[in-house]
Amino acid sequence: MNRPQFITLAVAIYVAVFLEVRVDFTRAWFGAPLALLPALIVYASIRYSIWGVTLVAVVGGLWIDSFSATPLGVSVASMFALGMLLNRKKEYLMHDHPIVRILLGLAMGLLVPVLNFFMVAMIWEGTAFNLTQLGSVAFCSVSTAILTPFMFRIFARLHRTFTFRSMREASLVAKALR
Repeated sequence: MNRPQFITLAVAIYVAVFLEVRVDFTRAWFGAPLALLPALIVYASIRYSIWGVTLVAVVGGLWIDSFSATPLGVSVASMFALGMLLNRKKEYLMHDHPIVRILLGLAMGLLVPVLNFFMVAMIWEGTAFNLTQLGSVAFCSVSTAILTPFMFRIFARLHRTFTFRSMREASLVAKALR
């Protein structure tokens, strides 16, 4: 992971946490925040090494836990465990296909809140699962499934914009365009 990738990922984590905290219409309509961090952890698990997964899980998890009512570190544990699992098994997935990205986002959007709930239930006794939380988990999984392919497209566009081509590659592209 080089410096521009690190900076881009750190800025994306900041923007994702900012949008999750600041966008209120999803809370008013669906009872849940916009789930950008699970989509970002899917992207980091597929495209980066374990350091990218660790960066997203630790920094994003601590930031989102500091703005929510969950105990500090709960989101870190769930996102890191799922991101590490996905990172270790990425060779077996056909992650270049959009439908696979949608399914990975759906799975991550479903498993992160469920793991968060079970960890909070282990910490605080008397925590019960109700229908409101079921709707929140459903919205989180669907929104993550929709946002995951867009996350790949945004980062691909950023990579093309800020990565320089060699002179030979640029001349071949120019010849192909003529």
